Amino acid sequence: MENKFELFNKLYLDYITYNMRKGQATFNAVHTIDSETANELRGTDLDCFHDDSKIGAFMKYVHSKWDN
Repeated sequence: MENKFELFNKLYLDYITYNMRKGQATFNAVHTIDSETANELRGTDLDCFHDDSKIGAFMKYVHSKWDN
């Protein structure tokens, strides 16, 4: 079985192919893998769905959850 990070990379590339912005693709890939973590961040200052500049902070939080 793939780990979450490998699956994220595949899903992200698929979503970018469907012409999603980077923030949308990032959020949706995480949501597909781990909806609980994505929903924790939805609507917060870390939510990158509508703001690509928040991707780094969003993924830093996701990594902290997935590394445990």
